[in-house]
Amino acid sequence: MSIQNKIKILAPEPITLLQNEENNELQISSLSGIPRRKHRANSSVNDNFNFSKINVTDCTILKGDNNSRFAMWKITIVLQPSEMLIERTKNAQVACPQVQTFKRYSDFVIFRNKIVSKIMNNGETPENILLLSKIPKLPPKIPWYEIWQYQKANYNKKWLIERRIGLENFLNGIMLNQNIVQICRSEILRFLEDPAPEST
Repeated sequence: MSIQNKIKILAPEPITLLQNEENNELQISSLSGIPRRKHRANSSVNDNFNFSKINVTDCTILKGDNNSRFAMWKITIVLQPSEMLIERTKNAQVACPQVQTFKRYSDFVIFRNKIVSKIMNNGETPENILLLSKIPKLPPKIPWYEIWQYQKANYNKKWLIERRIGLENFLNGIMLNQNIVQICRSEILRFLEDPAPEST
């Protein structure tokens, strides 16, 4: 489907990343009153860059098969130069590149399942059991009592705002956790690289 046919319907609600000086962790906060989560300051993508922050912004409604509609979310990943890269460039100013991709809610569900599966298959150690508890939940699906008006309820503006915040919170919880990134780097990179489907 042509990008010209996309209709932006939702402006992002502000979310900030706050630096915690005592334990060098990041804290996500939002105006919606959703509980805050703390994360490591950054996590390594490779020797040159670390994940710095992840933003979920524009919601775009697309038409699928059988006149159905689905929401596509824009994801922006900000990368931060690693200390190794800074040393190699002799402290010269290094740009902070950004990576953008588009995903459906169902893509997030599949991604989370893969992260959980990878950590579980990594061994039932106390560290991995604790790590599983650190994986944020995804924002909920439509309640069963509203399923009869799914199309209407699923694209309600308030509902989409809450979903956007939840998706952003989820991604930051995964990608700013060094231990999760270390175990699940291939799953994370595949999620960022795979093209989003146009319909279904």
